[in-house]
Amino acid sequence: MRIALDARSIYAQPLYKKSRNLINLYQTLSELRPHWHVCAYHRQAEPEKNILPHGFATPIRVGLSGSRFETLNRWRLPMMAWRDEATILHCSANLYPFWKARSTVVTIHDLLPFDIPLDHPAKEVAHLICPSRYIANRLVHDFGANPQHITVNHWAPDPTIRQIDESEYQPVLDRYGIHQPFVLHFGSTSKRNNTQKIIKAWAMLEPRLRREQSLLIVGLDQHARDETKHLANTLGVDVHISGFTTTDDMPSLLSAANVLAYPSLAEGFGIPILNGWVTSTAILTSNITSLPEIAGDAAFTVDPTDVFQIAGGLHELMTNRSLCHRLINNGRHRASMFSWRATAQRFANVLENAAGLFRPRSLAA
Repeated sequence: MRIALDARSIYAQPLYKKSRNLINLYQTLSELRPHWHVCAYHRQAEPEKNILPHGFATPIRVGLSGSRFETLNRWRLPMMAWRDEATILHCSANLYPFWKARSTVVTIHDLLPFDIPLDHPAKEVAHLICPSRYIANRLVHDFGANPQHITVNHWAPDPTIRQIDESEYQPVLDRYGIHQPFVLHFGSTSKRNNTQKIIKAWAMLEPRLRREQSLLIVGLDQHARDETKHLANTLGVDVHISGFTTTDDMPSLLSAANVLAYPSLAEGFGIPILNGWVTSTAILTSNITSLPEIAGDAAFTVDPTDVFQIAGGLHELMTNRSLCHRLINNGRHRASMFSWRATAQRFANVLENAAGLFRPRSLAA
């Protein structure tokens, strides 16, 4: 099998969640199908050669001047797939080509832009892959996709995340100025992450709770940090606000946190939930979009548009240790349902079927 891969997000910097998911998927696929080859198309002048395994994947720079994204995505990629005699084209970032030179598989991570025109071109796509049943249902009901041409393929926990003990994570907490139990929130300039409602909910908690525990918000650029500090000051609450974290710090922050506050307004999957299970962290998340599907009985769910519900959920998880222990135990069990090996195997099955090659459908985890 020769795969033509839209690898622009994989070789771009910085890496985002979708990029890391694709890297983990293809790294695991290289172990399951080592005889396959990937033509990894990108636009970086000097790409990192070893992001995907050497010999399994060949980085190929697409020379296209300017910012003609549509030209590259809709026409140039299928032409290059045809030129390089690929068996199948994998469009990995929500969009698909207008011209079909090879069997085409498209990964739909989410529907956040609401601009995926799944009308005529969708009929020409061999298969759609999405990370949750929620996205699959939306593709069918809102965009008219054929349910027989959709595979739900869950992601898995970030392989770099592991549970570590206090002696290892305390030096990291010192750098963030955290010296007491804390709630962790991954902030963003996007309203989707709900950072402002987290701060408003924090201000509604009893002063005693806010003295005994801290709120740490990470992942904000300078402008967002200034806005967040202004809101916290206006509400009269102390909040630890930090910039972007390193991959090395993430296991420490998750392992040390009492609660992960993740009441996102919209997600196609929800990797932070799985990462929290790995580190035995109690999780507060949303009861909408894909998040209740992924969380199951292993997180406390709230309406993310209701600041009173968010505050109530924070209060429960900050004060009710028996509830936290139950959710953490459920999370450990539920985490075993998600593995990169199973994800890569399902993906390989889709490619083989789309290419007309058939193998027994093993989903060994």
